[in-house]
Amino acid sequence: MINEQRIGVVIPVYNVERYVGEMMQSLTAQSYKNWVACIVDDGSSDKTLEVVQRHAQADSRFIVLSQSNRGVSSARNCALEHLLTQCEVDFIAFLDGDDYFSPDIFQKSMDAQAEDHADSVTFGYLRFGKDGEHQPAWWQTERLTLKDQAIYQFYWAFNERSGKFVEFSQNHSHFLCNRLFKANLFDNIRFRPDFSLGEDQDVLLRLLLRVKTQVVIPDVGLYYRQRKSSACYASRNQRYLPELYWVLKSVYTDCEKDGVFSDCLVSKMLSFLKHGYMACASECHGNDEAMKTIHKEIEFFTQSPIKENLSKNHKKYLRFFYFPLFLVRLYARYRQARKEKREQKSLSYAHLFE
Repeated sequence: MINEQRIGVVIPVYNVERYVGEMMQSLTAQSYKNWVACIVDDGSSDKTLEVVQRHAQADSRFIVLSQSNRGVSSARNCALEHLLTQCEVDFIAFLDGDDYFSPDIFQKSMDAQAEDHADSVTFGYLRFGKDGEHQPAWWQTERLTLKDQAIYQFYWAFNERSGKFVEFSQNHSHFLCNRLFKANLFDNIRFRPDFSLGEDQDVLLRLLLRVKTQVVIPDVGLYYRQRKSSACYASRNQRYLPELYWVLKSVYTDCEKDGVFSDCLVSKMLSFLKHGYMACASECHGNDEAMKTIHKEIEFFTQSPIKENLSKNHKKYLRFFYFPLFLVRLYARYRQARKEKREQKSLSYAHLFE
């Protein structure tokens, strides 16, 4: 029996002739049959388009489009627009041309969605390399139903009691391709070509602000291929302020226009700014362009209307930026020394696991 809810899959492809067939087979193998996939070839110079067209001939649920090379954001937008306007889809999923889904992940996701009437479903993923060996990645060990602010806190692995973020935790995921979203959430949300890195996070964060109920299921559904030739872009002041900081600021600015304030979003922005400030203070003399950029961002948090919405923890972060530079340098060196000590301790026990 075909489920009434139709899933639309956004798939940009570029020079992945070796892998794209496996990706398409993972869709045709889905136990959940009511899906349609729009594949946009972004001007591949190999035989990617030819392989895609050959596989699509055997299954009418594949829609194949092509364009000149304009980047992954443009290709995703092209597929997304086609699915939303031409295909009457209820949910949107994302997949890259060299990755693939497990055969029952659509069914498990839609079953979970129906149970809680969720706006979004998140499932686990595994990385694998050239030799096909699976590497540790992310999955949730139990089913979760999240609502409102808890959705953002889960995304950042934010501990509400301590007010801190849990770095490198297995209990969070920043991926876009291990999620399904209701199609109506994409109103006025598209990928920004001007972000050379983090364009998927920009869309993901905006979507999560609209999600009222999210279900996280304890199933691995995405297999993510790690390749040296995978997209990797340089970003502005990446050493001090990562591209994701600028993504967060862009999202916050738009939220502010809509009268929405996310405590967790601002906390993460300040966390990035603090680490960037320490790195810059340790290596610069306070008068170069990087430090000027950071000081400008610090001023952003001291102005209205964001100033009025800051919590006590936020204000503690801000006080740090007004310490003398020599104290910031000492603190940064202390943190680095602690990090190196932890790493040395870990190495001293490494032989026990060999």
